[in-house]
This record gives sequence, structure tokens and C-alpha cells, in this order.
Amino acid sequence: MIRPIAKPSGQKTSQIQRQRARKRAYKAGNWAERWVAGILRLQGYRILARKWKACGAEIDIIARRGQNLAIIEVKYRRRKDQPAYPSPGQQQRILRAALMWHSQYGKSSDQLRFDVVMVYRYHWPVHKKNLWCHEGQGRNFMGW
Repeated sequence: MIRPIAKPSGQKTSQIQRQRARKRAYKAGNWAERWVAGILRLQGYRILARKWKACGAEIDIIARRGQNLAIIEVKYRRRKDQPAYPSPGQQQRILRAALMWHSQYGKSSDQLRFDVVMVYRYHWPVHKKNLWCHEGQGRNFMGW
């Protein structure tokens, strides 16, 4: 006798849907980071690290062009009306991780810069350079 397959309860179904949505978002973000890294190479940047983790944060891309050391956060969104900027808390975590990376691998002559590349579905990426600085110098968040 063949027994019918039991359907998961409503709670388990929603949990499975959330897991699938997270997996899709992770894959889309990973694709966007690879695409942005390729574009940056074509623009003359040298990619030093991708997905570098420290201090509870992950830096998506660390790239160099000349004396500029760009710490790049890649944000993928399906629609342009969705916010695509790191929160102030995320900025602080990225800053701590960037300073740790720079202390281990950087040069004293580096000019540290924090960029955001926004990737929207069916659109060319938008690269916003030097969106915030550390030590109170230069621009603050979204001060472009």
C-alpha cells in the first residue's frame, strides 16, 4: 500500500519559504559582487580581496587603483525604489574590518576610501565613490 506524503505544517512551510528566499538573495548578491569585481577590473582596479571577514563584518570587495584603497560594499536590489545604502551600524562594522585589513596588508601611503556599488535588476551598476570617511574627515554617510 502506498502512503500519501504528508505536507509540512503551515509553520514549517513558511520557514522553508524563508530559507529559499535567503538562498536566492545570497546567490543574487554573490552574482552582483562577481559582476562588480569584473567591471572594476576593466576600470583599472586591482582586486585585493573579496568577501573578507573580520570584526563581525564582511567587506565585499577591497580594490586598489593607484594610491586609493577602495573598500567597496555591493548592494543588489530588484527594484530601484528599495534602499541600497549601508546602515550606520553596518558602516561602523565595515570601518573596523577595513582598518584591521589595512593594518595587516595595507601600505602607509594608502588613501582609504569607502564606496558603494548599487546593482539594480536590469540596470548598469551605479558606483558611488567616497560615501563616508573615518576619523571625521571628508564626507559622512550619503554626503556625496
